[in-house]
Amino acid sequence: MTFDLDNLKHGKEIRPPRVLLYAPPKVGKSYFASQMPNHIFMNIEDGLDSIDCTKTPKISTAKEAMDVITSLYRNKHSYETLVVDTADWLEKLICNEIAERHDKKVVEDIPFGKGYPMVVDRWSEFLEGFNALRIEKNMAIVLLAHADVKKYSPPLGDEYDIFSPKLYGKKDKSLTSLSLIQEFSDIIMFANFKVITKDVGDGFSKRKQAIGSPERILYTSSDNPSFVAGNRYGLPSELPFTWEAFNQAFLRVTKGEV
Repeated sequence: MTFDLDNLKHGKEIRPPRVLLYAPPKVGKSYFASQMPNHIFMNIEDGLDSIDCTKTPKISTAKEAMDVITSLYRNKHSYETLVVDTADWLEKLICNEIAERHDKKVVEDIPFGKGYPMVVDRWSEFLEGFNALRIEKNMAIVLLAHADVKKYSPPLGDEYDIFSPKLYGKKDKSLTSLSLIQEFSDIIMFANFKVITKDVGDGFSKRKQAIGSPERILYTSSDNPSFVAGNRYGLPSELPFTWEAFNQAFLRVTKGEV
């Protein structure tokens, strides 16, 4: 395409968001996504029986997952949101596909460390498919994922634990599926039960003790170093973990609605 100054665009361009939502088990990420408008679940984990939602039959291969994207792209429909439940289970299917293609039991058995770069390449194809649905079909893309506790080594300071999406993130200079999906996402959100602490003990034995809380919080920015989060819209850093609270905040920052 030849560049022409007359083709420049001005102002905001609001498109459906690309969301990565991760949480520990049973916090309610699938239920949250089921509240999104005109949704369809890519049913990989097969844990949706108790949720009122629209879902595909259980997906058992990466090809079946790609077939869902292809069908949504080629056919006329009214779906507005594609929910991948979950991204880390989709990654397992991708790893299985790559391993089988090279006559190996697991992707780690592919010689010279070439397995995981191929996994990342396959992920790129899925993300291109998601983007096509977003642009051509005006669909929001929601990638659900489980949370994993990983070691984080900052350039300055000591290593510490951090919540992160349970995706491949090797500590080397190569591109990983985790970094690729983080770059793809407009919103990275972490959901968890609110942690409340109280002082126990006396004197030198005094310490903080965590106690349970039924309140669930949705974190949308990385103000807290204990988890990965961030967004491109200026959303509040903390919200109640409900679709209503998130939707109102999203409309407020993108369209000036209340």
